[in-house]
Amino acid sequence: MRKLLFLTACVSLFLLTACSKNDSAPTSLTNTSWKYSASGSTQVLKFTSATAGTYTINSSSVAFTYTYSSPNISIKESNGDKLDGDFTSTTTLNIVQSNSPTAALKFTKQ
Repeated sequence: MRKLLFLTACVSLFLLTACSKNDSAPTSLTNTSWKYSASGSTQVLKFTSATAGTYTINSSSVAFTYTYSSPNISIKESNGDKLDGDFTSTTTLNIVQSNSPTAALKFTKQ
């Protein structure tokens, strides 16, 4: 009976670790792109260096600078708009536009 209980406990622990997923934020954003699409609009955040990138909405692009301290990111566009966000996993970035009360946009890694 003890062996059966021990075996059951070991299998349970194995299954718990095998089913876990890595939800940590990425360590670097350089050379990554993140996309959000809804209602005929496509938005792309492209991080070209450790502090800069481009934000494209449909076909209009604007340059931005950013600071990243995992999992938080703060983006300042060249037109003065500001975006704040956080990574919910290695493939999902939630962004909120600071100057308007919009819902969070969920960007996914391309």
